[in-house]
Amino acid sequence: MGICVLDLQEALLNSEQLKAYLDELSRSGTTVAVAVKGEAQAQARSNASFATLCSDLLAQSIHSAQLRYVFGGARWVDTLIGAPEGVRLVRMSY
Repeated sequence: MGICVLDLQEALLNSEQLKAYLDELSRSGTTVAVAVKGEAQAQARSNASFATLCSDLLAQSIHSAQLRYVFGGARWVDTLIGAPEGVRLVRMSY
């Protein structure tokens, strides 16, 4: 039995890069699920829409979000976490 190591990518996005990321994802990915957290200690809501997620991230009214989607034949999970310098993106495929 082998160990599965996932491909993991990380970036810090400023507001301009965040807008470009959201625009690109809305045009090219198939969003499967969206979950958001209003505060660090809050429980995630899994019934959020992609449109709501975009406006909430840009307005900095949520703490973090997780997107699960299909792109290029692979399944992806993007976790977005608000930070003082912008939004931290952690991406992995599985």
